[in-house]
Formats: sequence, C-alpha cells, structure tokens
Amino acid sequence: MIEFNFVLQNPWHSNKSSPWRDLFQGEWALTKNKTFELRFDFYTYDWFEFSLDTRWRGDDHAGPKLNIRFLGLGAVIAIRDNRHWNGDANRWVNYDNPEEVEKYW
Repeated sequence: MIEFNFVLQNPWHSNKSSPWRDLFQGEWALTKNKTFELRFDFYTYDWFEFSLDTRWRGDDHAGPKLNIRFLGLGAVIAIRDNRHWNGDANRWVNYDNPEEVEKYW
C-alpha cells in the first residue's frame, strides 16, 4: 500500500468568494464490485495538490485513487470498491447477513 499526499493551501481562500463547483463527474461499472470514477472540479482552497492512494482493502470503498489540483482546477481518477469494510473480521461485509449490513453500512 502506498499513500502519499502533498498540498499547498491558499491562505486567502474564502468560501464566499470561491464555492466548490463540480465541472464533471462520471462513474462507470467495471465489475460487480468495482467502479471507475472520473471527476473534474474547481475549488481554490488548495493552490496545488497531489495525492496517491493505492489501498485495495481495509477501508470502505477502497481502491486506487489519484488526485491532482493546480490553481483551483482539480481532477480525481479512481477505481472504487462498492462494498463496505468489516474491520472486526478484516474482510468485506457479507451482504447476506442483515445484522452485519446494519452494523457496517
């Protein structure tokens, strides 16, 4: 697993002058449990951001994710798992068990 994050924040950012704006968001099913996500947005909270996360397991909706932002324009590329993680059993939630689904949903 690799998790890396570098951020240079904008010290003059104001939510009133720069609200979050989604420019494009798309999700496409790859398999029963995997989804490809592509998103473009504009938000000037960070001047520069580069983050990479390669966790395939151990977290809800885990999967590799790349996030890049430059002067407010951001892009996210990810392959997400649609399932939730059962941290007690160290595995994906068994959706045939209603009690487990209720606990980890």
